[in-house]
This record gives sequence, structure tokens and C-alpha cells, in this order.
Amino acid sequence: GGTYGSLSNRVLSLTAVVWDADGGEYTARTFDRDHPDCAVLLAHLGRALVTEAVLRVGGNDNLRCVSRTDIPATELFAPPGRGGRTLASFVEETG
Repeated sequence: GGTYGSLSNRVLSLTAVVWDADGGEYTARTFDRDHPDCAVLLAHLGRALVTEAVLRVGGNDNLRCVSRTDIPATELFAPPGRGGRTLASFVEETG
């Protein structure tokens, strides 16, 4: 169930409010991932009313979070290669 990339890569189906030309009204319709119109809804950028999304999820991984409040912004955001507790050094160390 894991995937790389954006959240839209995890979508299996979407239900959205769309125009029904035959009925002359808006209606809720479900689109499976392989439906041609689903790609448009995945990239809609907030211009569609999506009422439901079914997502594929991966395993429950425990993540370790360390909140540091003792590093001044001038040290944390120093240019790479400067040394010390910089953002660049943390990314290099942990990925």
C-alpha cells in the first residue's frame, strides 16, 4: 500500500459533485482510479467539490519526532557547510 509522490497517488476512487447533462442537474458520482475523468479530479486544485475519497494506505510505521527549541534560527538556517546544528547537517544525518 505504500507509494512515493503526492497524496493523489494513493487515491483509489473519488466521489464528486458533477454536472449530469442528461438530467440537467448536479449529482454525486463516484469515479474509480482508472476512469479517464478521475485524473482531472485528482488535479482539480480546489475547483471541484469532492465529497469522498477512498485512499490506499500503507502499514502503520512509528515515527520518531524530536522537537528542538534550543537552536537559534541564525544557527539552524546557516549556509550549508558552516558546521554546527544546521538544517543541512540534520538532513544529511537523517535523510
